[in-house]
Amino acid sequence: MGLLDKFLGKKPTHEEFAMEIMEALARSGARNLDHNPIDRSIRVGSTENTLYLDNAFSDYAAAKPADRPGVIQRYVSSFLHIGSTPKDFATACFSLMPVVRDPAYFSLSLCMLKADGRDTSKLEYAIKEIAPGLVAAVAHDTEHNIMNVNRATLEEWGTSFDEALQTATFNLRDKTDPSSLKEIGAGLFVSQWGDCYDSARILLPDILHRLSLNGDPLVFLPNRDQLWVTGTHNSAAIKVMLVEGKVSHFEQGHSLSPNLYMHAEGQWRLYIPEEEELHKLWLSMKRQRDNLDYAQQKGYLEKFFERQKLDLFVATCQVYKRKDESLFSRCVWSKGVDSLLPETDFIVFMVPKSKEHFSVAWHDAVRIVQPLMERDPELFPARYRVRSFPDESQLARLRQSAE
Repeated sequence: MGLLDKFLGKKPTHEEFAMEIMEALARSGARNLDHNPIDRSIRVGSTENTLYLDNAFSDYAAAKPADRPGVIQRYVSSFLHIGSTPKDFATACFSLMPVVRDPAYFSLSLCMLKADGRDTSKLEYAIKEIAPGLVAAVAHDTEHNIMNVNRATLEEWGTSFDEALQTATFNLRDKTDPSSLKEIGAGLFVSQWGDCYDSARILLPDILHRLSLNGDPLVFLPNRDQLWVTGTHNSAAIKVMLVEGKVSHFEQGHSLSPNLYMHAEGQWRLYIPEEEELHKLWLSMKRQRDNLDYAQQKGYLEKFFERQKLDLFVATCQVYKRKDESLFSRCVWSKGVDSLLPETDFIVFMVPKSKEHFSVAWHDAVRIVQPLMERDPELFPARYRVRSFPDESQLARLRQSAE
């Protein structure tokens, strides 16, 4: 990218960014660099040390032109620094911090490693569900990088996950100034901590209850670095969350969740807007997120199955737009094809020889063909193994429910 483009703030391409990262790695002593434009990664020689560029590129593109060299240097330094966690809990406890993620984050990471041929037999992530579609984990935070603490490390420390998470949450509280939640609109607050743990403050719900809100605290976590808060009765603020927050979710990197969560009676719950306009905005954002996650998952699974010489079809999550701009998803279940189906709004049943095909809403179809569907417990977003096709009796019932 030329100096004029940098000066004008032109958004770089992934290819241009990859070249700058490779040049910075080379200046720092890395050799035999291999850039894979398909999965947007850079591998050092024949080692398994691989830098995946998506989040780095998002941070780079969002930064001011003058700050971009610093973003590159931060990622390069973190990547080249071979970190390790302390051998005992007493040493590690002061550097533990909680992180909040979509479970797809960990599942996709595991898929990625398997697709690359890595041995994941001893890798077990330590997580705890906060609410549907939201989990907490523990990280060891150092000057150079943030490393997830897995179950093998917890066993080595001789401590439980709950104890580690509690310690990490205490550390987070010590670093939390409640005044860093700034009101940007009537009853709408956005976090300003800027320390990579803004979203983790959902684990400190008491600071949210102190805010002047219309209803119970309702949060949106578009990415790792933001937490939006309003009240459950503030429709105008919820709309701003879903419209403006959508940009943060898809364009600022480290995306977290498209969902809304409310805190009531001491626990976090998934919140689904009932107002038609808000529901449509929320569902469209969720479908867009599903489309991206399923596409990424499909790529990893296909690469892994090819490596394993396994003939298993990974069905596509197809997302379409209606005339009113709302989105819906569907997948295809074909006769005679051993498949992994994504969870979509509709299933298209395909009978090849007769060329018959018809679409059935997911919840209607599942009531009829659930015995044929086997949920894969390791995959998020969810996929279902279907080894056989519905019989004639089931097809007749499905046709009656067809859209």
